[in-house]
Amino acid sequence: MRRAFTIVELLIVVGIVGLLAALLIPVFGTWRERSVVRSAARDIESILKLARSKSLASEGGAKYGVLFYDGAANFSLCKNPAYIPDPVVPSSYNVYSCGTLINSHTLGSSLSFCAPYTSSTELKSLAPGWAVVPGVFFSKLTGEYENIDPASTEGVIYFYNKNKIASPCGDQPALDACLAAKTCGGVVITKSGVIYEK
Repeated sequence: MRRAFTIVELLIVVGIVGLLAALLIPVFGTWRERSVVRSAARDIESILKLARSKSLASEGGAKYGVLFYDGAANFSLCKNPAYIPDPVVPSSYNVYSCGTLINSHTLGSSLSFCAPYTSSTELKSLAPGWAVVPGVFFSKLTGEYENIDPASTEGVIYFYNKNKIASPCGDQPALDACLAAKTCGGVVITKSGVIYEK
């Protein structure tokens, strides 16, 4: 004769399953958030390396670079990028021009780049104007970070999970803490053109 499960046995099994779910759901959420940051860092690193390799090959006789936009969290691969006077106020402001847009990418909806003026400071790109979209240009044939501040050896483009933390941009201890917690990410570009995830 086959015996059925009792109500008590079923409640114990349901309780154990519920307890396991309660323990694992927060862990999965944290893992998912960290993987979004890690994936974005890899995407940024990949597009920077592509720009550098195209510049090293002097593909089409051009140099290549990547521009980073704060508002929509976009970054774009550009052919023949340049730093030009702003057509509206040429004497006061300057902007990076993409030249020819090769392709554009967007960070995940929960991520944002640091504000452009802060990123220019952290990225160490030369920026005579104050409201400048930061960019990284690579020299033809050498692949060096062409528009880096001469006093700097490397620059970093930072981004953060805007749904989890307030902007840590411009505050190095806050950036270090969020990098450790994986709620923000960074990609380093050295003067010689070496690119790696921070």
